[in-house]
Amino acid sequence: MADNWLHPPVPLVALVGMSEIHTAIIGNMPKIKRLRLISHQLYDELPKPKQKTEIKDWDAHVPSGILKSNWVEKHMTQLPAVVCLLHEWDENKDWHSQTVSVASAVNNFRARNSLRNFEVIILIVRHRNAVEDERELEEKHRQMCKDAGIPSRNFMLLTTTDLKASLKRLEECLHAAATRKYREMYKRVKKLKDRVPRGIKRVQVRYHFKMGFYAELYSDQYLALSHYSSAYNYLGQIRIDRGSEDVIELKVVAQVIVFKIIYLLLHMNKVVDALTQFRHHINFYRHHRGLPSLLFHHHAWMSRQYRTFGEFWEEAPSAQRQSSKTQNSGYFYQAAAEHAIIRKNSALTALEATGMGKLRPSTSMPKTEYLGQLLTLAERTYGAHASAGSGTGHLHHHVVVQRVLALEAKQDHSEGVLVLLTRAYENFKRQRCSRMILHVASHMAKEYLSSGNPNMANKFFDRIARTYRKEKWNVVLRDILTKALQCARALNRSSNAASYTLELLSAQMSSSPSERKRLGKDLLEAGAINQPPPPEANMLVRPLLNSKGSGIAVAGLDLEALPETAVFIVPAESDIFICKGGFPNRPDQDEKEACVTVTDSKAIVKLQITSKFPVEVAFAKIVVVFEGGVLPLSILPQSP
Repeated sequence: MADNWLHPPVPLVALVGMSEIHTAIIGNMPKIKRLRLISHQLYDELPKPKQKTEIKDWDAHVPSGILKSNWVEKHMTQLPAVVCLLHEWDENKDWHSQTVSVASAVNNFRARNSLRNFEVIILIVRHRNAVEDERELEEKHRQMCKDAGIPSRNFMLLTTTDLKASLKRLEECLHAAATRKYREMYKRVKKLKDRVPRGIKRVQVRYHFKMGFYAELYSDQYLALSHYSSAYNYLGQIRIDRGSEDVIELKVVAQVIVFKIIYLLLHMNKVVDALTQFRHHINFYRHHRGLPSLLFHHHAWMSRQYRTFGEFWEEAPSAQRQSSKTQNSGYFYQAAAEHAIIRKNSALTALEATGMGKLRPSTSMPKTEYLGQLLTLAERTYGAHASAGSGTGHLHHHVVVQRVLALEAKQDHSEGVLVLLTRAYENFKRQRCSRMILHVASHMAKEYLSSGNPNMANKFFDRIARTYRKEKWNVVLRDILTKALQCARALNRSSNAASYTLELLSAQMSSSPSERKRLGKDLLEAGAINQPPPPEANMLVRPLLNSKGSGIAVAGLDLEALPETAVFIVPAESDIFICKGGFPNRPDQDEKEACVTVTDSKAIVKLQITSKFPVEVAFAKIVVVFEGGVLPLSILPQSP
């Protein structure tokens, strides 16, 4: 759906004739853009209306849809409310001949566009100031308008020697004419709406939406809000099967109308009302899932709702003033990302179940007449006849699924998820929501990992783990370390993998016995523990205990001397291998008064090593380091 449906409309004006100066006029208009100007050639035809048959029996009438797909696009880019006919004044010709030329141009234009009752403005372009008396000039202008069959208020003079002031007057005249025209169009639709019984809810939605749209165009926001609210209420009263493809049309139309309402509420400084309206919208349509095989389509719609509301919240100054740590656009982007992730997983499941090979390469979404419909009018008519006759009406059901799946297969889901998560991350960072920053960052890391970018994912996981490790959030840290371990294995970084594994084996992680055993076996199979001991010169001694009197150390491996796959070091704070040492006490000594016991000029050292590794392991060497310059003591395992 184009953004034209969601953003506020602007009156459309067409400049006709003297196309060589259209760019100069459009570019020099006042900065406050109250109009949208488009350029047309003098003899180009503007869009013609379709012939419509009058509906006499509303009880028997079945609407084909709710809103035409091109209706808003047509009124915002193609069908102007006002046509400004430009005529270059020739100073060498007399007034009468030029009056005849202007009248002829107006009559020719009206003849070519007789089915459209455009508001016509005559713009005379003069390259020097008029020499006539002001009163005489006004009389001539009045006569020119009379001959052309237009009111004198629709006559404008543009002098190139005073372009800025002339364009300001022109802008005011065009805006006033557009307002009058849109009021007229509003009244015409209102007469049509009054003839429709209230029970024909789809047509009521259509006419109330059009009236709200025209009211927006002539800047009556309160009237527009009233009609959009009526359209939304009528839409909610339409009864359909929540598990059918018709739900898609209702949800698309509901999205258009509700964001018209929300936009107006936000710009009326009614932030609470806008938030309440959005929550009601989500709660009402979250259960309208549609076809079970297209569950991902429902979550795509839900994601779009949260994303659009987040964008509206960011753009509205009134909402920004009320943003806080507990209520800001970051939450809406986060919710949009969560639904986008569910959409991704559901789409992959649906595509695998269907089989990509079964999708025809030519499958595409046709341009349907009504907004939100997935079948053309001819296909819907054929499906209805087939269902009533031969019983093959379910064919259109299959066509809908095939088309939506074909479009879904082309989507880059990970990119969409990461865009939403990045927006949420930036908003939370701006509001200094530290916990939510970490939460969103973890989702970003997981999405990078699933999308095949383990290097970026590992960077995120490492930064997140530092915070959770420092604050001892072990339950959350365990999940982060598990994902970081997957990254390390994907990147073939065995030392990092061993480090993550040892941390996961810690008793603080509360891993299940089976999980601990699996991690231990994976570490052994990686070859990090069973490597042969290196030469003495390559030993790296690190103290395990810093308390006074211990002096116990563990022998690790020199990172530069060994291949990466053979390296890992047990951290000193690890509870997997617990090493305690000291000097034993005499029988008559208290434990607090421990001292060296010397026997035959030798010091007796008591050393206790406890392994909580989930599988059996053997040590290659233990090095005991003494204070006071005593050489370290190496202990090797006995040969069998």
